[in-house]
Amino acid sequence: PQGSCRLCTVEVSENGKTQMVTACNYPVREGIKVETHSERVVQARRILVELLLARCPQVASIQNLARELGVKKSRFKTENPENDCILCGLCVRTCDEIVGANAIGFSKRGTQKKIGTPFEVDSDRCNACGACEYICPTGAVRMEMDRTRKIKRSDTGTRRYCRYMRLGLLDF
Repeated sequence: PQGSCRLCTVEVSENGKTQMVTACNYPVREGIKVETHSERVVQARRILVELLLARCPQVASIQNLARELGVKKSRFKTENPENDCILCGLCVRTCDEIVGANAIGFSKRGTQKKIGTPFEVDSDRCNACGACEYICPTGAVRMEMDRTRKIKRSDTGTRRYCRYMRLGLLDF
């Protein structure tokens, strides 16, 4: 877990100190007290959901979270209502750590931050395995099938299959 979405924010108390941390990557220790639904935690999650709702207003999972937390609409400005990427980084980590291709990554900063290939050109490192599309929680990553077919066909005309396709994790 990377903790970039911050939706798993909890309040941890230890030795009289209280702090807000991400539960997914905070180390468990003896003697800590974890509050998962304190007023402070719920308020923080509402703000995070508002930010995600402003970034990706059409994503069903974000809309469901907003409904659960009582957020009716975001007070933040929506730049691109067609955007579905919540910048969780799962696709980047999968491409790097599991596939080993390192074909995509984060670029730009702040509100302009996005995920894509280096210099926004087709990456030679991409082997069209589709693992990024499979792991994406919002469906923002979509394989271009024409490009996928071109990549999977080698110079000799034989088809090349990614190991994840052979394992049955992905179905093209």
